Amino acid sequence: MSGCTEAGGGGGGGGGGDGAGEEEAGCAAPEESGRLSIATGNTTGVYYILGGGLAQVLTDNVEGIEATAEATNASAENIRFVCAGDSDIGFTLADTAADAVNGAASFEDAAQPVQALARIYSNYTQVFARADAGIESIAD
Repeated sequence: MSGCTEAGGGGGGGGGGDGAGEEEAGCAAPEESGRLSIATGNTTGVYYILGGGLAQVLTDNVEGIEATAEATNASAENIRFVCAGDSDIGFTLADTAADAVNGAASFEDAAQPVQALARIYSNYTQVFARADAGIESIAD
């Protein structure tokens, strides 16, 4: 999960601070309102389900907040949405967040000033092949 320059995200009313310098750093300045947009992933993925649950918990338990989970293309798009001010907080993979901060891979055009707010779950990726493919290791 990632937020734009300050804990609490951008425009959902959860972020403190004065927003100074955020536009210069590549993120839109936060707007105060009672809405909180959570950039998640596609509607069949785990990010969307987690985001929907988080939105419901926040809406039900934080006075004055109406949170919504937004369907997106996930990690890289979520960082761009948060930094553009289209979403307040978002989910991302750690390597994508590192690329954003370092201006690497799909963020070579401009580094993005994001910071981690929470680790939601450990995301392990399994690499596999058909059992009869003759592939025994990554080296193959």
